[in-house]
Amino acid sequence: MWHGDHFALPKGAVHLLSTDKCACAAFRHGKKAYGLVPHLEMTAAMVDEMVAGSRKELVAAGVEVAQILEDTSEHVEPAEELARVMWRGWAGLLG
Repeated sequence: MWHGDHFALPKGAVHLLSTDKCACAAFRHGKKAYGLVPHLEMTAAMVDEMVAGSRKELVAAGVEVAQILEDTSEHVEPAEELARVMWRGWAGLLG
């Protein structure tokens, strides 16, 4: 998460996830509304493309481009499985 976008937790929302770089990365509001900062739709190819297109910005911000690519290769399979589970659950809520 290098974009630096942050937000305050909406009133009545339940905090679900934080990271060392994002105090509120996910929340639930009511029974069916979720807010997520991580992009669960991302694939390794999409990350590669984003890094290539943002390389100067990342370097200027002190972000280790090689670390992003290494982390992506390490975590892509479990992240894609998590995304499949999440999207199936979301589709199930729609009926």
